[in-house]
Order: sequence, then structure tokens, then C-alpha cells
Amino acid sequence: MDARAQLTTRCGKAALAAMVALGGIGFGVMGAMPASAAPTTITISGVGETPFVVPAGVTALLNVAAVGVGGANGTPLGGAAGAGGAGAQVSATSVPVTPGSTIYLEVGLGGGAPGAGGGAGGGASAVSTCSLALPACQAAFYTTSQPLLVAGGGGGGGAGSTTATGGAAGQGATPATTCYAGIMGGATSSGVGGAGGACPPAAVAPAGGPATGLGSGGGGAGYNGGLGGTTGTHTAGGGGGSSFVATGVAGAAFAPAAAGTAPSVTFTYDPGADLSVTKT
Repeated sequence: MDARAQLTTRCGKAALAAMVALGGIGFGVMGAMPASAAPTTITISGVGETPFVVPAGVTALLNVAAVGVGGANGTPLGGAAGAGGAGAQVSATSVPVTPGSTIYLEVGLGGGAPGAGGGAGGGASAVSTCSLALPACQAAFYTTSQPLLVAGGGGGGGAGSTTATGGAAGQGATPATTCYAGIMGGATSSGVGGAGGACPPAAVAPAGGPATGLGSGGGGAGYNGGLGGTTGTHTAGGGGGSSFVATGVAGAAFAPAAAGTAPSVTFTYDPGADLSVTKT
């Protein structure tokens, strides 16, 4: 997959120790002490999966932010179409990790397929302890040891009706909450909107469900993926995916991603005084 990592390092300052010689006969400067490792910020912005080995001395990822993908709009028929649902932006001040372990940065993955003319569901962005490329990981994604933070994707809009809107990904204003369910997709006179991803999740999958009728939107991906819209004689929107943070994550916040915001995962790590860490 095409995953690009942009690495930004803030320069640290070498600490110099100065000593004034005793007896008032002059002063000398001691050799410069080793520079402490500086905090490093990483942004993954390419859709796909990127593994990251946690450096020695790092026990938490700081200022983490993940942005899920908004659902695509439906195709206008007769001048009308349902808008895609908003993706989520989930942030945290600290996410605990284990030095030497591998975490997986998932960006924009798993949006549900639409029916012909409908909009695709948006992919989720996540920090996970296992690779979502592995079927075993997808099956175990709901255990607390797997996902650390998930920003759900929005549901896709349906074709031909302004009420066939995609459901938004899980988001809200209660910081103590660890999971927000996705919103159900918009219905029409006979089309049924897809259900949003649940909290706690149903035994489905983190991927969004496909639409089951022509012109309906696909479900958004998430901690639990939303379902695609179903069709009677009219189309319907897909449900949004749910958003989640694991127990132990500090300072979590769930918000809608601004329209047009590209999916990404960003975090900072600080090895502190561990000078064995080598950055390239």
C-alpha cells in the first residue's frame, strides 16, 4: 500500500557544563555533555497501513490525532443526491505503548462499497496493536488489546434524494466516553438507511458494510463498521462507523472532521534521556 511517513524532528540543545576553577586563577569549560533525544512528530497521510516499532524508552505516544474519511456523496439524479456523512477526528494527549513493540498506523481503510450511483463509505484511521491486513486481527479487533484509538469513517450518500444522507462517524462531547456509535444513514420513502457502527461493537467487522441495493451508500469503517443502505424503490444512505479509544488512553476527544480534511494519523514520541535511541 502507498503509505507515506513525514518525519519532523524538533532540534534539542546540547547541554554544556561550565566550571569556574577554584582559587580565582581562571575558569575552564568541561566537555559538552551528550544531547538528550528530542521529541519527534510523525504524520502518516497516505492511505494504507504503516508499521511503527516503538523506540526504547518510549512508553506513550503523545498528542495523537486520527482523522477518518468522510463518506462520498451520492450521484445526483434529477438534481438531487444525498450528502456523505462526516468522518471523525479522534485525539488523545497520551496513548500507552510498550517499548520495542510494533504498532500499526491505519489510514483511511475499510470503507464500504456503494450500490451503483451511491457514495462509498469512508475509511477509518486507527492506531492498532495488530495488522488489519491479517484476517485474525480483523476477527479480534474488538478485544481491548487490539485497537488503541479509532476514528470512524462516514457513511456514503444515496443517489437521487437529498434525504438519503450518509450517517456521520461516531463523535461527541463527553470526554469520559471511550466509544461513540456511528449515526444511521438517511432513509427515503422506501429505502432504509444503514445502521451505524455500534458501541459495544456487534460481531461484524471494522470494515463498513456494502450497500445492498442500487444507488445506496456504503457503510463507514470504524471500531465497528456501519452498514450499507438498503433499497426499496428509492435509495438510502450508509451508516457511519463507530469511534473508540482504549482504556488507559488519556485526554480523549471525539469531533467531526472538517469537510475535505485528508485522512491521517499523527503523534509525537519522546525518548527522554534514553540516548540509545537512534533516529534516521
